[in-house]
Amino acid sequence: MYDSHLSNCHSDMPPDESHVLLKEFIEVQLKAHDRLNDTRFTSIERAVEVASAQMDKRLDGMNEFRNTLKDQASKFITRDEFLASHDKNLSDIRELRESRAELAGKASQKDLNMTRIVSFLGLVIAIVSLVIELTK
Repeated sequence: MYDSHLSNCHSDMPPDESHVLLKEFIEVQLKAHDRLNDTRFTSIERAVEVASAQMDKRLDGMNEFRNTLKDQASKFITRDEFLASHDKNLSDIRELRESRAELAGKASQKDLNMTRIVSFLGLVIAIVSLVIELTK
């Protein structure tokens, strides 16, 4: 029915070449729309490729940073290792303090002994002087 209507319309039209059939017009418009869609899809695909490449580059950087952190973390000591070392250091410090106190005590004893010797010599000199004075 549509075709017969078109043929009737076509027959009513003057045989001028400037008139385009509706079917041809729609086909031209559809082809133009298809070309536009193809261009859009190509642009979208290119944008996705560029975004994907940038994302890959960013992810590579993040993976490198993650590996650096993992490597750094593997070089840290654990809490148990720290506590064991810390306890040993505290023990060594305690021993050093005791040793220093012992040396200071020995120094004091040495000073005391020296004082005793000087006192004894002073006493001996005083007795000798007294004896000399009494014998005169």
